[in-house]
Amino acid sequence: MMARNIVAAATVLLASTSPIVAQHNGADACPFERGTYALAEGGKASLQLYPLDSTVGIAGTMMTLSGAEIYLTISTSNGYTASYADIDVGTHDITSIALAFTDEMHSVRFSAGDPAPKYLIFPGAGFEAYVAQRAETDQIDIPEGAWRLTGCGQ
Repeated sequence: MMARNIVAAATVLLASTSPIVAQHNGADACPFERGTYALAEGGKASLQLYPLDSTVGIAGTMMTLSGAEIYLTISTSNGYTASYADIDVGTHDITSIALAFTDEMHSVRFSAGDPAPKYLIFPGAGFEAYVAQRAETDQIDIPEGAWRLTGCGQ
């Protein structure tokens, strides 16, 4: 009985100090598929996530700095592969790794139902969008940089 109580206490202590749990305790808890994000460095760009009818992905709408609306789907990792985002840029589809971080910039895994990470990054998405559209005169920009959690959508 004593050993079971020690294991239970250690489990509670470990869980309460975990970066994933610690970042989401309190009023700012929001499921990942409802997260609302803004560029960390400012500007009018925004990212609103919403649930898909699938257990492996989350959809989103990104408003770019120029006001273009882009749709994306984030496919979450199954533990063997990286999470990634499929992003519709005009008539082109691009793919970017999707990374999530805590306030302290600790990398975290994520999936639908998990607490929304404090930061999302899609490395190289802006460059991939530029290359895909290089022959077009009216290009859609994808901002580079970190997206910071700002709220929770419906």
